[in-house]
Amino acid sequence: MLEKNANYPYPKPPAGTSDYNKIIKLVTEAEAGAIDVYNKLAAKTMGKDHVTYQLICHILTEEVNHEEMFEDLLE
Repeated sequence: MLEKNANYPYPKPPAGTSDYNKIIKLVTEAEAGAIDVYNKLAAKTMGKDHVTYQLICHILTEEVNHEEMFEDLLE
């Protein structure tokens, strides 16, 4: 039910968990999706709701850091 209303689809883990690069790519794609969602929210709130905009920018910064962290793990 929650996934139906989510802004980005839930990443389905691969059947084999020994392919670390595949898992990392999956997580990186999920982070990219989150970044896209927060970028859109930031654009909608910019100049309209300063507190929400600042919160979204903070979360967006964390998502970008997560994406970079996982990209650095790829072999």
